[in-house]
Amino acid sequence: LQVWQFIGVALLMFLAFLFHRLLTWLIGFVLERFLKRFAKQGATHEFFYKIARPISLLILFYVLMVLTPNLQLPIGMGKWIALAFRVMIPVFYMLIAMQVVNLVMAFFERKAAKTESTLDDQLIPLLRNLAKGIVFIFFFIIILHALKVNITALVGGVAFGSLAFALAAQDTVKNLFGSLLIFVDRPFQIGDWVIIEGHEGVVEEVNVRSTRIRTFANSLITIPNGNIASTAINNMGARAYRRFVTRVGVTYDTPPQLIETFVEGIREIVRTHPTTRKDAFEVYFNEMGDFNLQILVYIFFKVPSWSDELEGRQEFLLAIMRLAESLGIGFAFPTQTLHVDSAPEKKSNMPEYPFSDTEYKDKLATFMAGYQQRVANQVDNQERRDIRGSDISSDAGGRDGGA
Repeated sequence: LQVWQFIGVALLMFLAFLFHRLLTWLIGFVLERFLKRFAKQGATHEFFYKIARPISLLILFYVLMVLTPNLQLPIGMGKWIALAFRVMIPVFYMLIAMQVVNLVMAFFERKAAKTESTLDDQLIPLLRNLAKGIVFIFFFIIILHALKVNITALVGGVAFGSLAFALAAQDTVKNLFGSLLIFVDRPFQIGDWVIIEGHEGVVEEVNVRSTRIRTFANSLITIPNGNIASTAINNMGARAYRRFVTRVGVTYDTPPQLIETFVEGIREIVRTHPTTRKDAFEVYFNEMGDFNLQILVYIFFKVPSWSDELEGRQEFLLAIMRLAESLGIGFAFPTQTLHVDSAPEKKSNMPEYPFSDTEYKDKLATFMAGYQQRVANQVDNQERRDIRGSDISSDAGGRDGGA
């Protein structure tokens, strides 16, 4: 090279450096001005300058392609420089495409942050990596074409290798499709309490290959997504209401009237409790057990978490205990009664049945007459309530029609 060519190359490199810095700043300023509202919250200057740098380099290399022939470099050196231009320009296009993917994914990250679901937050990195992989493969083929590599033979070899790889990595592909199904179907989200394949815990992370569940024993279980996609998932965290079933046992010496009062009192507790469901509950004297009279309590709590459910249970059960204490009702516990033969001078502890068969039948008839009258009164009261309700509905309909 002659002296003027050395000076020209040095001057061109110096001007190219200044041009690159100035153009990067200018493009970054314009991008930040017009695209900041589409980027993720808190995007910095560096985020936009990362997009501006490959754009500036691409423009710079196009300018150098025009100016370099003026240096009249040797033919051998010129060929290598032209090859470098043919390779580097697709590289800069690839870097620009990568940054565009980052910008688009930043926009979707901003949208995902506004949703209640947490799975879309896990989906964004997966889509970003997938898009970048596609961009890389596309421009890699273009670069190979610029290097005059036989693309047809290469694609055939890649296809054969891909088939062998797919056969050897069936489980990996299965897990990949399983993760896609999880992100599309959304059977759960991060933080949900789930039961999967007998494993119970809170979903901590969902990635491309597996889902990680933190059990209540604080151990971490990793389940392949392929298995999750083909098994039943019990999402306890998706419950609108949390069921609570218990049986309150009272002693056998509790009078029937007191049991009815106690049952109605428990119902009033359910209606008054701040977190119970008021339109669907069951409280009834349900069973005569071996050592107690059992009252079934079947209710639901409308709470967001297990801790809130436990707090609601405690308040409800304490209210039942206070009600029983105020009514003088005793709770039963497993007992055994031992009957001892009576001594001559003492009265027997065994129950006595002094009436005849006819007298017992008369008592039964008297009881059934009273019971039937009571049932008839309940039916009459229900019919009156139904008639009153229909009259109210008719009056409301008439007012609506008149309006």
